[in-house]
Amino acid sequence: MQGSVDSWKAGLSWEVFPGLRFRVMEQKTTRVANVGELFAPITTGLDNATFDPCSVGNPNPPAPGSELFQRCVQTGMLGGQVGTVPDIISGQINVFNGTNPDNLPTPEEGRSTTIGLVWEPEGGFFDSLLPTTISLDYYDIEITDYIDEPTGQEALDICYVLADPACLAGVVRIGGAITQFRVLASLRSSRTFPTGKLRVSTFKSIPDLISAATAILACHGQRIST
Repeated sequence: MQGSVDSWKAGLSWEVFPGLRFRVMEQKTTRVANVGELFAPITTGLDNATFDPCSVGNPNPPAPGSELFQRCVQTGMLGGQVGTVPDIISGQINVFNGTNPDNLPTPEEGRSTTIGLVWEPEGGFFDSLLPTTISLDYYDIEITDYIDEPTGQEALDICYVLADPACLAGVVRIGGAITQFRVLASLRSSRTFPTGKLRVSTFKSIPDLISAATAILACHGQRIST
């Protein structure tokens, strides 16, 4: 096996005026599947799963013609069985785990954007007793083709919520009920995880804060003693 991937990072840091700095960064990262993810042997076993969305256990049974209804039929159910077969009662289903050599996981790709401001007030607060850095940062991170091995229930969710075609092909039903499920590496390349975060931080370090608090208390004590 051979191939190539690329990654890059670009950023800008601009000091608007002394003490106030604006920064922005955009980057792309990649991770290829490791040996274990590419060549894991196929084994059988049990995995945790508690809810079959095509069963009677669904409080909102899929209506005929709906997307979920079509996915249930696609995985081997008759139209009259959708929403009527028993739910998973043992808390486990039979699964096949391993790598599907016909559908290997593709490299993960991550895109992240960071925008922030850093303010270092001249002299700090409390008459220079507390050197201070205040930063305001926003992060937005998105990962596509995420490589992971889902649990039995996660795999079912990928099938019927995200409509992953390789996942849907791995469901085996008899009489409408799930009897086996193939949790292979082909399920590891279909999810996107966006996330955003806003962070505000102050003070240069905890020791700075402790030292400043000690100094303030010491000064206060001296005023009281005089």
